[in-house]
Amino acid sequence: MNAVLELERAGYSLTIDGDQIRYTLAPGREVDPATVKPMLEELRAYKEDAISYLRERDNLLLTLSGADPDEEARAKEQMRRLGYFLMQSRALGERIAVVEHDRFRMNVPQGIPSYSLKEIRLLEQGVKAGTVKTIGDLRQIHAAKREMKGVIVK
Repeated sequence: MNAVLELERAGYSLTIDGDQIRYTLAPGREVDPATVKPMLEELRAYKEDAISYLRERDNLLLTLSGADPDEEARAKEQMRRLGYFLMQSRALGERIAVVEHDRFRMNVPQGIPSYSLKEIRLLEQGVKAGTVKTIGDLRQIHAAKREMKGVIVK
């Protein structure tokens, strides 16, 4: 959802209120209305997709943060500001970065493995489908990803 990402980078906070998307510009931020107008038009044109994206992202952040409200808020704020957030993965036994989109991988501190939201969804699908059955399976995928400096595509 390009419009969501660009609006958040511009300083907007987007929230879902029923079937509406509410957006608020952060205090002290100024934006050029001519720049924001096409983003808002795109958001309106793809409103249902944007709502689905925001809900899925929020649910994923809630899951990853362990449902601790403080951690969830911190993760959301870091994701909005930087395009990624850091978390300690109990399953992998190390700190990882979750990036909103591949283009934000370059923002992650050197040496910290990163997973895009898309990769995490693929891993979740693997667990549901039974192709990733154990923590050991997950660790093998992680080791291969790390060694090859690759991304998960299927």
